[in-house]
Order: sequence, then structure tokens, then C-alpha cells
Amino acid sequence: MASTATIRQLHRDRAELVGLLERYEAVTRQLRADLTHLEESIRALDPAADMAAPIKLRRRTRMAPVIFETLRAAKDGCTARELALHVMVARGIDTGNRKLSRELTRRVSGLLRYFRKCGVLRSKLPAGTHALRWEIAPAPTASGLDLDPKYPAHQE
Repeated sequence: MASTATIRQLHRDRAELVGLLERYEAVTRQLRADLTHLEESIRALDPAADMAAPIKLRRRTRMAPVIFETLRAAKDGCTARELALHVMVARGIDTGNRKLSRELTRRVSGLLRYFRKCGVLRSKLPAGTHALRWEIAPAPTASGLDLDPKYPAHQE
């Protein structure tokens, strides 16, 4: 059987390695966030830029949870621009960056149109405005006449 001093030293070494691992994981998370922000800035300035990413940092579907959470909290719906700003805040992106804001608004608009086509969202155009307001569509009734994916629930 090993001596207690040896076992104690092994426990200290293990604790030191665990501490280093936690520290490096935090550094890795920060580096991934910095890399993401840098790549988004490059894409905002040069959409045709060819950047070979060694790893996929995040899936594109991460916008949907933020959008649906915001729409659930909104009483009168939200515009695509408002939703894009919520996505920017959730990702930690500077909301003052106009080019990036426009690019994210374009992407959010595409996602909103997709969900409208699926019958999950609906859009309405309030009188005297030019921006569509988006809201979560009500569940279809038993007759199934409220929502039909072939005919989006666009109201004017």
C-alpha cells in the first residue's frame, strides 16, 4: 500500500489539474466568443469573405429561442428590427453597429417568414405604419380553419 504522503501529493496534483482545466475552459469560452464577434464584424463589412472555420462555434438556429421568448413577452408583437436587437443583446453584440444590425435584421426577417409559412407566427400591418408586427399565431381550432400552412396568416 502506498504511503499517505504519496496519496496526499497525488490528491494535490489532481486538484491543481482540475483548477487548470477550469481556468482553460473559461479562457476557451472567451476566445470562442471573441472569435465569433470578430467573424461577424468581418462578415458585416465583407459578406463575401471566405473564412474557413476550424470548428463550428454555434448553430444558426440559436436565434429562434430569443425571438420566441421576446414575442411571448410582447403584448402587441414586435418588428423584425426590434427582434434583431434582442438577438444582438442576447449574443453580446454591440447594438450600435448599423451594418451588423441590418444584417441580423435581414436574417431575423427570413426566419420570421419561414415560421409564418409554417403557421407558427403571423404578421400584421398596423394602420399608418410600414413595418410588419410579428406575433405568435393562435393554436388552430378543432375545425382546422384558422391556420393553413399553404396560406400564411398575413393580415392587413
